[in-house]
Amino acid sequence: MGRKANQPMLFRASLFLSSPSLYHFFSLKVRMHRQCQLLRCSYDSSFPNRSIISAKHFSLLDKRYWDLSTPSRALPVLDILFHSGVVIDNLDKVAGESLSALAPCMTASERTVLQKVTTFLSGPRLSTAKALSEDEVVLRMYQCKRTGEETVQLEELIHNVTKSFVNKVTFPYIMILLELTSSCRFTPDIHLEILTRVETQFSAIESAPSFKIIWLLLYMVRMSGSLQNKRVRQQWVRLYRLGLRFIHKSLPVLSVEELMLSLLVLQDQPYESPFVVLAEIEQTLLSRPLVRYKGVNRSVLIDFTHLQVARRHTRLSLQVFYSLYTEGHISDLTSVEVLSVLSSLSHWHVTEVSQRQRLAVATARDWEMFHESLFAQIFMIAGEFSIRDIVFVLDFLEVINISNWSITSPSVLAEKLRKLFYVKIKKMIEEAPARFTSEEQLTSLMEALLHFEALLRRCIVLPHSTVDEGVVNHYIAVINKLLRPIKTINRN
Repeated sequence: MGRKANQPMLFRASLFLSSPSLYHFFSLKVRMHRQCQLLRCSYDSSFPNRSIISAKHFSLLDKRYWDLSTPSRALPVLDILFHSGVVIDNLDKVAGESLSALAPCMTASERTVLQKVTTFLSGPRLSTAKALSEDEVVLRMYQCKRTGEETVQLEELIHNVTKSFVNKVTFPYIMILLELTSSCRFTPDIHLEILTRVETQFSAIESAPSFKIIWLLLYMVRMSGSLQNKRVRQQWVRLYRLGLRFIHKSLPVLSVEELMLSLLVLQDQPYESPFVVLAEIEQTLLSRPLVRYKGVNRSVLIDFTHLQVARRHTRLSLQVFYSLYTEGHISDLTSVEVLSVLSSLSHWHVTEVSQRQRLAVATARDWEMFHESLFAQIFMIAGEFSIRDIVFVLDFLEVINISNWSITSPSVLAEKLRKLFYVKIKKMIEEAPARFTSEEQLTSLMEALLHFEALLRRCIVLPHSTVDEGVVNHYIAVINKLLRPIKTINRN
């Protein structure tokens, strides 16, 4: 049968991705299309133009012009067909599942096309699966956020979340829904209903909930500080106080790691500071044996060293640092973690900790081994540091050399960092026209250069030489030259 005049073609697909070859699938469906006259008008406003375009694209499909042998090649073609009016319709359930399974390995643009395709599924979609329970719907919503399929399915799922829906969600799924409030656009009434439901569920728990649940609750409270709705903020405050009560009652049975996590999550809360609870957590932590940190996550130990409670108690802080060595964590430190350790450790080199305080935790030889392990790890991962990171590490080495710890940084490490600094800054300046688009970027690089120059002049970790001075001055001149046109543009 012939095509209807002035109408874009509807490309009906029922076996998408279920056949071994997408190429075979498209050619098969083209023949079915010619036999069955599956035409539909999708864009009423521009029939003639879209009819011509879609006819052209249809002929390209018929002539096997496009390579559709893989999903990554087929999806851009689908995007073209959507824009031209050749609509992909009635994908069956098996085809939809095959498409969704490929989502994690797709690019962002391919996932966008996939979201358009899924709106035409003839099988049950995530948002229209009425047989799902409220708990299962919450899990589907979380899955959509995690995989990035947010545009269609997630919006429709959120639309189905009503007050009656929220009241049927059970524990712990209500905690997942609470976490989604930070990234999904619920109305204030629904947001408030979710918070109320969480409070009700916590109150119904006969025994104290696990520490992980309480920590998650307090962490989400910490993320809620930017909310503007007064009633919603008040309900968040109620949940905050509820979490504090559970922490307070559980103090005697919390492990060292859980006590540290409690202090970390209660820092910088958007609501009133719980001074009494913090003081009791601190006292409980100090009452525990200081030599027992086995099994404590290294990121918890590192983050803890930056807290004020660690700064107030020298022996506690030094013991945490030393445990990084005794538990074998130093050789696993990433570049970010190394910089964090150096930042907090430099405080104890600057404040001149007495030898008696250091020896109360470990022997002088043990502290030397601790620092040597740290130096070795810095040497191994030095290539991952940025220019500013290299200057920061050199600063730390200088602090160590002038502190009263009687530890000297190895010259081979300082020399490697010096060479690495020159290599990275040379590469950045060579790529400057494409890399630097703002005055702030060049100013930051200039600050790093001037700081490096000051390190050279002090001659503590790096020897001063006229060659180094000439190289640094050359790069300073180059950056000033790059800065002039940018400053002129900004003034105008």
